[in-house]
Amino acid sequence: MKYILEYSDQARTDLGDVWKYIAQELNNEPAADRITASIQKAANRLTSFPETGASLNTISTTESLYRFLVCGKYLIFYRIEGEIIRIDRIFYGKRDYLSELFNENTTGGE
Repeated sequence: MKYILEYSDQARTDLGDVWKYIAQELNNEPAADRITASIQKAANRLTSFPETGASLNTISTTESLYRFLVCGKYLIFYRIEGEIIRIDRIFYGKRDYLSELFNENTTGGE
């Protein structure tokens, strides 16, 4: 079964912010292109293998439907909703992603 991949508006913003930071702040546009393409490729693989990512419950005591996929230094947070894989957020791994994830989205995935 092939799933449908959907990005939330915030996940699209996150991906754009990753690109912007690497391209502009680190002055490395080729790396920005490569890293954001890698993140999108990893997310696209979820359409065939949606349970590839670990359950958030493996790293947090917070009850959640979220799963996450590690892609280099980034984490892709998503939920499986029927035939849809919903990408909710993309975070740099050293950020306080749990706090940000649950402060901004108190209904999705809880």
